[in-house]
Amino acid sequence: MTLGPTEKILLAEAVDTEDASGEVVSLTSRRLIAREAGEPTTEEFDQKPWPEAVSKFIEKRSAGITNELPRSIRDSALRIVGANRIVSWTGAAIVVAALLVGFATNKLGTERAVNVIAFPLLGLIAWNIIVYLFLLARTLMKGSGFSVITLIVGFIKRHADKLAGENQQATSADSRILHRFAQSWGKLRLPVAAKSLQGWFHISAAVFAIGVVAGMYWQGLAREYKASLESTFQTEPETIHRFFEILFTPATLLSGLSAPTMEDVQLAAEANGPAAKWIHLYAVTAALVIVVPRLLLAVCSRFAANKLHKSTDIRALFSGYFPSLVSPDEGEALVALAVPHRIKLEGRQKERLREAAIARWGGRVFVDFADAVEYGSEEDWPESKIESDPSVFVVVMNFSSTPEEDSQGILIDRVKNLIHEDHRESELVVLLDKSAFTARMNGLDEADQRAEQRARAWERVLEKHRIRFAILGDGTIENDHVWKLPASSKSGD
Repeated sequence: MTLGPTEKILLAEAVDTEDASGEVVSLTSRRLIAREAGEPTTEEFDQKPWPEAVSKFIEKRSAGITNELPRSIRDSALRIVGANRIVSWTGAAIVVAALLVGFATNKLGTERAVNVIAFPLLGLIAWNIIVYLFLLARTLMKGSGFSVITLIVGFIKRHADKLAGENQQATSADSRILHRFAQSWGKLRLPVAAKSLQGWFHISAAVFAIGVVAGMYWQGLAREYKASLESTFQTEPETIHRFFEILFTPATLLSGLSAPTMEDVQLAAEANGPAAKWIHLYAVTAALVIVVPRLLLAVCSRFAANKLHKSTDIRALFSGYFPSLVSPDEGEALVALAVPHRIKLEGRQKERLREAAIARWGGRVFVDFADAVEYGSEEDWPESKIESDPSVFVVVMNFSSTPEEDSQGILIDRVKNLIHEDHRESELVVLLDKSAFTARMNGLDEADQRAEQRARAWERVLEKHRIRFAILGDGTIENDHVWKLPASSKSGD
């Protein structure tokens, strides 16, 4: 088994998101791979749907990055993808079990008498009709609800997450890449797995009914059974006859068998009627009500799974990621270096920052991430030379923190000095991450007031450095008008 093009794209996205410093795959290698993949033009990239040139670029770039990964990461990714085989194994096991259990459920009655009103298939027919009504109601209400399928899909997801953490040779960056890949793979493939499981369950229901019918005929071949009719609550022959007329109408119309007569019902009441006719009618009814509909539903589920597999828009899965892969001018992308202060940027936080950067500078921006600057080490930043030449320095600070001149102020001065000395054409902006503050203040009446007070405190400190700041909420820039203004600091002004 090998990784397909989609899985390679997911793995490349995980590398770009979780290995922003180039620890696993260097940034230089990624740029070379992008150039060799043949970057499309801006116009081509902005088209919807993507033209072939853009799709080929993304596939080639993803394949190149995947090939650069250590074998241990690629092997772990393969095991994660292999977790999807649980669907096939589970489906096949359920079908075999259904057939065996159905065949074993072949007891027609005691003392060679078949109670036609307590027939084994009657309850099975009623149950399947209830299931059809439930499926119809769930479809009309566009709900999913809780089911055995939910449990199995949840198990597959947990198994994939477990596999992502089993690589004993994995570094911290390796583990982040694998966990990110497992999460993305789950979002993309588990809905398809759920549809496939639905098909397997429909097949198992049909096979169970077939097993029950086969078991009945097997037992009927070895013994002679008489039809009986016993009921505590219903003893009127006319009512019972009418019930069976309605129940067996489809079977009589399509099979040519005759419906039970009043004489048949009366003989059954005396436990002296032939059981063969009743068994045939029940078998045909089960085929019409259970086997055929369930197999049709299985086919529909399979088509739905294939359609979902083919129509899944991977672009929608990573908002802001793909536009950053294509450079705007002569293959040179605008590079933004994020410098986090007392905050650890991971997964969704990096996505939000990338989306914010695209909103500020357009779709062709590559966001690089420096190591977090801890409290007290601001004067030592940067500890090593900045190898890249970023067009923008984005200092990311925690909105919850109390802004201090001898902490955040020192770091801003250090960045401004670096720009003045080595990166005169670079911009400097400050982005305040509000996610921790929002989580802490969730549901509190004074949340808005506290947020306004904290924003004013930040403004008092930052305006001394002639720096505008933006507040990053949950995927949105709250003070959008400030964020979209030209940068207020260039070349250390």
